[in-house]
Amino acid sequence: GNDWADHQALYDYGFSAYELVRLLPDKAIPPVRVLVGEKGSVTLPRGLMVARRHIHMTPADAALQHVSDGEVVRLKALTPRPVIFEDVVVRVSEQFATYAHLDYDEANACGFHRGDLGMILR
Repeated sequence: GNDWADHQALYDYGFSAYELVRLLPDKAIPPVRVLVGEKGSVTLPRGLMVARRHIHMTPADAALQHVSDGEVVRLKALTPRPVIFEDVVVRVSEQFATYAHLDYDEANACGFHRGDLGMILR
C-alpha cells in the first residue's frame, strides 16, 4: 500500500490525517484494521500506525539545544495545560524547519495552539 494514499483514504472518511514517519520496520506494523467514521468505513490492509512523537530540527537549532539526530528526549509543552511528553525522537536535517510533531489527541490534551512553544528536557 501507499502510505499517503492510506492517509487520504482516512481523510476522505472523516478521520484526521497523521503524518506517517517510518521509525518502525514494516513487520512491526499491526495487522488489518477497519475504521468506521462519519462518512463510512475504510479497511487498511497493512494495519494502522500513529507516528512516534518527534521534533524536526535544523542542524543549527540542534547544536544550540545540544541534541543529535536520533536522540530521544522529553518535551515540555509550554501551553495552557502543560505536560511533559516522554520518548520524543529528534530528527535533524538541513531540509527541516524546527517543529515538534504531536498527534491530535496529544495536542488537544495540553491545549496546544499554533505558535505555542516547548522546552527540551533531559
